[in-house]
Amino acid sequence: MVDFRSLDGKSRQPTYAERARMEELRAAGVEDVYCEPWSAPDGFWLNLLQASTWLLATPGSHALLEWAREITYAQGWSDFYGTASDAFALIVAEGYMPTGPNYLAQVSIEQRLSAIEHLLDVAGPEPEFNERVNERARWHRVGLRLEGNRFVPITSEHMHTEVVQPSLLLLSDPRFESVDGLYRKAFERALSGDPSGAITAATSAVQEMFRAGLGVAGCNMLELANRARQAGWIIAGVHQFAVKLDTLRGESDAHAPGTDDFDVAMLAIHLAGSLLLHLGKTGPFAPT
Repeated sequence: MVDFRSLDGKSRQPTYAERARMEELRAAGVEDVYCEPWSAPDGFWLNLLQASTWLLATPGSHALLEWAREITYAQGWSDFYGTASDAFALIVAEGYMPTGPNYLAQVSIEQRLSAIEHLLDVAGPEPEFNERVNERARWHRVGLRLEGNRFVPITSEHMHTEVVQPSLLLLSDPRFESVDGLYRKAFERALSGDPSGAITAATSAVQEMFRAGLGVAGCNMLELANRARQAGWIIAGVHQFAVKLDTLRGESDAHAPGTDDFDVAMLAIHLAGSLLLHLGKTGPFAPT
């Protein structure tokens, strides 16, 4: 059930319209079904803009000026036409960047989300902002969640809470910094429309976890899984699990009926997350 919140951040009862909407979803059996980020309704983007201006870039703050410098540098854009506030609003709410007095250039979904991520980077973490964004994502049934300062795609609330969130929490340990970078890259690639890149990054994260635990460099997935098996770190079933994940790299176009590239990328991300959780708590990383 969505946790509805008032403007002061406190939990509140849903309105009549919100209750009716949730009941409609339950009746249709789609409580845990989400649209992909590029199909998000306009209302979701407007809510992101509202939450950003309320909580991250309040009137009189310098956050948007710092944001303009950061986002133009990161994206390789020239300066915006008009104010930073107007540019931010257009990018987030409408998906366009003002490049001249009478011209708007369309931006990608990844760039719209990056605009908010860069604002978070300069404004600093804001837990209430994350809560509001995730609440609205659930409400609009959008397959996105904000974890830390970065968006991650989801296909199931259950998989996100049981696999993705615990994986990201585990990888926040400084010991796993390189693994964390690769795993988060998988989400970035999925959101940017690069499913094969997402599969590669997710698989590479598992390989990096093996390397960290075994103290080796190089080696492909099969070699790493063999070494981990010989060292008593993993059982035969986990060995097969890791090797099968690696096969998705070369088979990402061989879909079952009804699936698409994004589905396969998310499958790889969830498989990798489950493996990372297991590897990060066993063998050389087991609590002493």
